[in-house]
Amino acid sequence: MCGKEVKQPKKKSNEDQTISDDVRHKQNHEENVFGQWGFLIYYILLKDGSVTIKPFVKKIDIDKRNQIDFCSVEVGGKILSAEEIQKQVIPMIDKSINQRYFTRTLRRYVHDTIMNEVVEWCKEEARKEKIYISTKSSKKAKNENKPPNTIINRVTINGKNYDRYFIRTNCGNWLKEILEYLIPNPPPKKNTIIISKKTVPPNIVMKDMSLENFQTNIKVPERNITNPSTITKINGHAGYYDLCGELHLWNCQLYLPFTIEDKLKPLDSILSHSQTNL
Repeated sequence: MCGKEVKQPKKKSNEDQTISDDVRHKQNHEENVFGQWGFLIYYILLKDGSVTIKPFVKKIDIDKRNQIDFCSVEVGGKILSAEEIQKQVIPMIDKSINQRYFTRTLRRYVHDTIMNEVVEWCKEEARKEKIYISTKSSKKAKNENKPPNTIINRVTINGKNYDRYFIRTNCGNWLKEILEYLIPNPPPKKNTIIISKKTVPPNIVMKDMSLENFQTNIKVPERNITNPSTITKINGHAGYYDLCGELHLWNCQLYLPFTIEDKLKPLDSILSHSQTNL
């Protein structure tokens, strides 16, 4: 007697397991987006363009899950401005929601709109060089006014295919190192960060779009940051005399980028040598 096979549904161990799966799915999505930006920004730099972003403030550590806040993207005579795109996406957002959710939604809509436009530009430009970028649309958003995101599914260069996992891993690693190089820790709250050929380390952008560069040739050097242990802090006073001859003083601190002992040692040896000669 033939019967339809019935599969035993998988039992969820507990609620924590469900939450863990949701978090893992969200993290994978964030890393996919981050890696996609690594590919796009590399291509923008290859075309002598530039990207201006805001430094991360709330989430200081860069772990390939940061959402990048773009100020502008400039490439090929085209400028995408976050300020202008805000005017386009604000009508898409429900005005009845609370201010905190409105701000977060606006930030995400601006990010997604810039990403979609850059993907389409990159796709058209790359085709001229016989680089084929296969894309797909994300799932329909809850908000019907918002278009779906454009996802890079595969890149074909010289007959070789690079899948989404390759882009997430290698292009994401490259962008992470670039941002760690450009953004100080802790990051400035008001300044913007410009990613261009002038600001990234030399030879970090190759002459062609061979994605093997991300695995072999590209290695971002560490930023030359002064070791705090080699800084000498001197407490003292500063002041001036006013027109009436009265002295005005205030406390001050002077920071020297070396240990004072290292600078005194040569003086001690010179003095002892001169006294010996006497």
